Amino acid sequence: YYYTKNKYIVLFSILFFILCPINSILMMYMTKDIIFSALFLIFFVMSFDFIIDNKYSKKNSVVYLIIGILMCLFRNQGVYVVIFTLIFTLIFYRKKKFILLLILIPVLTIGVNKTLMIITDASSTKTAEMFSVPIQQLARAYNLNKESFTKEQLDTLYNYLPKKSLVTYIPEIADPVKKDFNNNYFKKDKLSFIKLWFSIGLKNKTNYVDSFLYGSYGYFYLDVKMPHWGDLFPYHDSGNKAAREKFGIKEQSYLKDLKSEKEKDILRADYQNDFLLGLLASPALPFILLSFNIIYCFYKCIYKLLVSLSFILGMWGTLILGPVISIRYIYPLMLCVPFLAVLPIFFFNINKTND
Repeated sequence: YYYTKNKYIVLFSILFFILCPINSILMMYMTKDIIFSALFLIFFVMSFDFIIDNKYSKKNSVVYLIIGILMCLFRNQGVYVVIFTLIFTLIFYRKKKFILLLILIPVLTIGVNKTLMIITDASSTKTAEMFSVPIQQLARAYNLNKESFTKEQLDTLYNYLPKKSLVTYIPEIADPVKKDFNNNYFKKDKLSFIKLWFSIGLKNKTNYVDSFLYGSYGYFYLDVKMPHWGDLFPYHDSGNKAAREKFGIKEQSYLKDLKSEKEKDILRADYQNDFLLGLLASPALPFILLSFNIIYCFYKCIYKLLVSLSFILGMWGTLILGPVISIRYIYPLMLCVPFLAVLPIFFFNINKTND
């Protein structure tokens, strides 16, 4: 209500989505990342309405549960974000109805997910997906300071990661190393891996910190040119050619020059060289705006608003622990940029006391 009644803010939001290059690139792809992003935005806005306006009708609660469960089913990050927000709720909000909703979402999601796995005979995600940061840290220590490993530690390391994968280490991308992570061995002996990671870390503190920063700096450092964009976009001309040949699709473009420029934007991320477009599409922009809002919340003592912002903070936290800096991962937060940019304008409309 606060947002939609102000025509200037509505216009600002529309202009952002028009000008931000990420939207024109990702709007063409109905992958799980895009669907998850849309669900995340709806879930975030509904959470804001619950917290600020107390809109706890039965209909709203049921819709909220459905949106939350769908969001969590598309990406496991949704579960972690909801649990993270639940902690903030217990500290700063303590509304029983909202707490109950946040508890039901992950519980029901796990139940639905288990049921679907049984029906479809699907397998769970590889463990390596959750250990991108420690895997990259060990790989960096191995490549830059191999002498810090004892023979026994090297033997232990090879049980989890083969030599051929360790030497393919790229600072910004965990996939080359973690793709050969021995999940079966890890399930049998988790403790040895944790001990190895900790003991090597004591001798490679700088390498561990550098490894973490290389894998996450794009999410908090605004003035940065991102590498490896072409390989990470859900688009590639060779894929289009294969589809055209397989299905007999005849390509016909009435705006060939525009098409050519858009392909350059996608594969080479040329928009990063433009100040305005680079700023609007920067993966760090949501974090900068979020940081300002959190500081302002503490300054104005509007603590319950931190609960709604914790959704974005929790999502950002899962990203910096992820395998790579990618716009399709940050897209849920990019959709929240207009909201974050104008939120301080409405601080004076929000009651400073918790319900």
